[in-house]
Amino acid sequence: MLANATALGNWVRRTTLYAGLGLFLLSFFLRAVGYDTGWDCAFWALLAGGQHDDKISSLAVFGGLINFEILLFLCLLPFRAVELLRSLIALIILFSIPMTWVAIHRMSIAGLSMDIGPGHVLWVSGILLVVLPDAPQYLAYRSVRWLGISAALIAGWFCVPLVISLTMHPGNEKDDFFYVAAWTFREPGICGKIDANAIGRADQREDIELSYMQSDCYRNVGVLLHNPKSCDDLKSAGVDRLTGSAFTKAQCRKERYTAGTAMPLDGEHFVHVMRSVVHEEEVQAWQNRIDASRVAAPVTDKDYWDYYGYLSLDVVEPWSLEQPDLRRDFVKRVLAIQ
Repeated sequence: MLANATALGNWVRRTTLYAGLGLFLLSFFLRAVGYDTGWDCAFWALLAGGQHDDKISSLAVFGGLINFEILLFLCLLPFRAVELLRSLIALIILFSIPMTWVAIHRMSIAGLSMDIGPGHVLWVSGILLVVLPDAPQYLAYRSVRWLGISAALIAGWFCVPLVISLTMHPGNEKDDFFYVAAWTFREPGICGKIDANAIGRADQREDIELSYMQSDCYRNVGVLLHNPKSCDDLKSAGVDRLTGSAFTKAQCRKERYTAGTAMPLDGEHFVHVMRSVVHEEEVQAWQNRIDASRVAAPVTDKDYWDYYGYLSLDVVEPWSLEQPDLRRDFVKRVLAIQ
């Protein structure tokens, strides 16, 4: 009975190993990441460490080295005398997989096309099938256990932003409108209307980590108002989140300068939301007051832009004494948007 169980176990391990090796080899001929095949990615990843492009993550080199590590692991399989070495190589392989994902995540944030294809899925699946069946043997060595714990902690540290990003999503046209309006009218209350999980705009990123649009809004409006308390509403989308975003808030309180306004990402979408706040009749009435000879015509997107620009003026024009009232009314309407 014991012999049969041993034989069955060996057969399962061999089958799993061959299946994993097959998936691993097949993955090189399929689309892996972006538009590149597994072969392209393997070659490109090895060169990542020497690239001088800010969009290229040096961590991508882990993905290139895994292929050689797998080959070395397979070559050492028949030799029991080097089981410790094989265990260490397996540990390095398992550590390299999440590092590769972190690299993909960072380059995706930087604007590169990093969509995961079937080749990458088969590549990772094949690696795990090759390495994991003998995992209990690796843990028999104390040195491997301690290194495994250390590797898990390091990988977890790097993966925190990746995990947080799974809860985030791009902002919609209303979020962008609130973001711009809050800056223009220096009203932190409008920042609070931005979706709490909306991803911050790319023009606000100083590194390869995502930010929250709402937090970026609070930070910039707080600087404009010289109000450090606005920094209390910030939250980090990176590792600093584990400390309650303490570093992010501290940096915010030290900030002394920011641009006085922000431009919409999409003018058409901005005006679309603007039309839900201000009626066409109001824009027409305003146009008639500043130009009595104006011929009546349908209100265009440009007219809405001109009206928004008028409301955003910090200094009241000599020909109009009603701007502050219209401005306050506009802010109230924006705050009332559901």
